[in-house]
Amino acid sequence: MCWYVDGTLCFGQPSGSFPEKLDQCRTCKVYKSHVGDETVQLADSFKHMVSKLDISEKEIKKLEQKTQLIQASKMSTLGEMASGIAHELNQPLSVIRMGATFLSKMIQKGKGIQDEELKNVVKEIVGQVDRASSIINHMRDFSRIGVKATELDVNEPIRNIFGILGQQFKVRNIEVELDLDDNLPHIMADSNKLEQVLLNLVVNARQAIEEKSESGGKVTIKSFSDKGQAAISVSDTGNGIPEHILDKIFEPFFTTKKVGVGTGLGLSISYGIVKDYGGTIDVKTEEGIGTTFLLKFPPCSNAK
Repeated sequence: MCWYVDGTLCFGQPSGSFPEKLDQCRTCKVYKSHVGDETVQLADSFKHMVSKLDISEKEIKKLEQKTQLIQASKMSTLGEMASGIAHELNQPLSVIRMGATFLSKMIQKGKGIQDEELKNVVKEIVGQVDRASSIINHMRDFSRIGVKATELDVNEPIRNIFGILGQQFKVRNIEVELDLDDNLPHIMADSNKLEQVLLNLVVNARQAIEEKSESGGKVTIKSFSDKGQAAISVSDTGNGIPEHILDKIFEPFFTTKKVGVGTGLGLSISYGIVKDYGGTIDVKTEEGIGTTFLLKFPPCSNAK
């Protein structure tokens, strides 16, 4: 018997979900003769709607998975930054302690403090508190999910990461050179995500140098204009990337690091973020000499 029209026979015996049955019935003469053209059209519309909903659901799941991977990579990067953050926080905390200790001793000894001297000490303490707060707030902002793209100066995230990681490179005897063009066209991107890309590249550069030599090395970051696009290059004096794995470095979970070091997602996530903003990412490397990653982004539509 027909599952849809009572009193009629069905030799095809359609099976599956409701949309799948409808799809099979659309070619059945009995079905068409009993339900009329309008119902057939309605069934077609219904099937189309279900298909769109199914596609939308798959896209949502894909987006959720992508967001989770980006966040996992970001948390791994934060772990890499932990020692650098500790060093950066240690300096303002040391200054605050010195200022507070000085004031405490002056009070205990019953000595008066000149207004100008007191003003200077308090000003220094407040300034260092603001600096520490700025570092902590920046880390909190970095860990957030789902920030929208806005008009951005590419130099902003570059300066941000070295405000956090500067000390980390100093203690490892790695020289950092920033050569930034302040007259670049702005791009449409999220500073947080672009910072994640640059952090991945810079941390990889540091690790490549450490693997090559204990005596330090050099990381160079440049921003410049390339045929109207905003470009960023990150170069290191590490070991370089072996040619036989060069075409795999942007694949998810591919890594040459020891087990437990990194997630293998850094470059893959970076590649995806750059592509999301209409950009490109390329790599040039020479074994034993070093590696350069080159990022290029199209300017904003209203950029001069």
